[in-house]
Amino acid sequence: MLKMIRIDPPHGAPDYARQVIDYLGDDGEASQRAFEPLLAQIHASLDAQLNTFVNDPRQCFSDEEQFPCRNRLSGHYYIGSQTFEGYSGDGDYQLWIQIRCLEQTTHAETDYLGLEVICSFTPATSELLIEESFNTSVI
Repeated sequence: MLKMIRIDPPHGAPDYARQVIDYLGDDGEASQRAFEPLLAQIHASLDAQLNTFVNDPRQCFSDEEQFPCRNRLSGHYYIGSQTFEGYSGDGDYQLWIQIRCLEQTTHAETDYLGLEVICSFTPATSELLIEESFNTSVI
């Protein structure tokens, strides 16, 4: 079983993936303020979700010919960016989190697997929804 551990962005991480904060919509900063007290809970949930993902043979494969390959993962990941989205009068906020999983190469750990998850929050009802699946990409 592989255990994924969150780390700070590594020295070689690209500038656009060093815990960058972005905003979408005219109320993006309000979205950030709404999500701020929930971030520890969200990150803990994502940690558990990520560990389930990498150990599920239907989602993360042991075959080197398939992507993503669990055997290539180093066991480390970091948050590359968080995008807060909000629009005046809408009342709902979105948070897009980009996770970057590392692989162990001969000389260092490098980015290998990108995962994106979307969270939604409705302040009026305090309802927080975290997508149960990841959008995956090669990075």
